Order: sequence, then C-alpha cells, then structure tokens
Amino acid sequence: MTIRDLITAVALCVSAVGVAMAAETGAMDTKPAAKQATKPVAKPAAKSSPAKKALVQKALKLQQSGIESMAQALVENPAGGMLQQGLQFAAQFPAEKRDAAVKALQADFQKYVKDNVPTWKKKIVELAPSTFGATLEEQFDEKELQQLVAWLESPVAQKYQHVSPDIQRALADALLKDMGPALQPKLLELHKTMGEHLGVQSQAAAAPAASAAPAASK
Repeated sequence: MTIRDLITAVALCVSAVGVAMAAETGAMDTKPAAKQATKPVAKPAAKSSPAKKALVQKALKLQQSGIESMAQALVENPAGGMLQQGLQFAAQFPAEKRDAAVKALQADFQKYVKDNVPTWKKKIVELAPSTFGATLEEQFDEKELQQLVAWLESPVAQKYQHVSPDIQRALADALLKDMGPALQPKLLELHKTMGEHLGVQSQAAAAPAASAAPAASK
C-alpha cells in the first residue's frame, strides 16, 4: 500500500464515519422527540436594541481569534490525522526513501493548510454574526452582555483565548502519540470492512497484499 493509498483510505474512513454518525444521530433524535415537545421552550431574552447589537458585535470582535481558530481546526484536523497515519507508514520505508517521503507528506500538508485555512477563516467571520451573534442577542439581555464583554476584555480571558489553541493542540498531539499506533490497524480494518459493504472488497484486500510483496523482496 502506498502512502497515497493509505491517506485515501483514511479519508474514506473519516467521511464514512461522519456520515454514519450523522445518520445515527438523526435516528436517535427522532426517538425522544415526543418527550422533548412537552418541555417548556426557553423564552428569548428581552427584545433587541441598538445597545444590544453593539455589545454583540463587540463580543464577536473580542472572540474573533477563537472563532478563526475553530475554522483552522476544522480544516487542519482531518488532514492532520491523515498526515500522522502517513508518517507512521513512512517510518517503515528504507532509510533512503523515508526522508523524502516524510518531507513530501509534510509539504503536501502545509500546502493544503495554506490553500484552505485563510478562506475558511474569512468565511467563519462572515457567518458569525448571523449564527453566534444571533444566539447571543436572543439569549442574553443587555446587562448579561455587558458582563460578558467585561469578562472577554479582562486580561485573564484574553490570555486564556491566546493559549487555548496551544493547549488543545498539545492534548491532541499527546493523544495521537499514545493511541495512534494502536488505531492505525483498526482504521485499515474499518476501511476494508466498509469497502466490502460498498462492493469494493477486492481493492481493499489487495492493498495490504500489494504492499507486502515488495517488502518481502527487499
């Protein structure tokens, strides 16, 4: 199995798992619908006003770095998982091929990030007022928004927002380092099983065999 095959396999797994989780969530949501309908619906906060709108805009501006980090994570995380899997696979290469493969994988990842992250950051900032901002305006009254803005303007809150992406990245890296090697064969097995469901089991089964043959001859 080539690195490209492995990355494609992981991508298919991520996509398929996402679809399956979405379908399962939808099915689960329909079951308790009747019970949920009996619960009282939370009343929205006081009607909007220019003062409230200004406070919401200020809150969004103060959280813009965190909002942009969310977009960056959505772009980077799936590709980062593929990169980790690819690097683990490349570690099995002969030394003369390993360095070139690692550099190529890292270069592809960086290009992907550079090509996509800025666009996603711009888009999420555009969407924030009609989603995040609308929720703040609906659920918080003016006094609560004043308190929220005061907190967001505090040095502690700004420091936390600044270090939060690094904290999350360090935690994710530690988890991948400890659990990634054990997950790799399970991901490949999942890919094979999903391939069988889709009628492409021969291709999924052939990939490990194809990678084993040249390894034996080296």
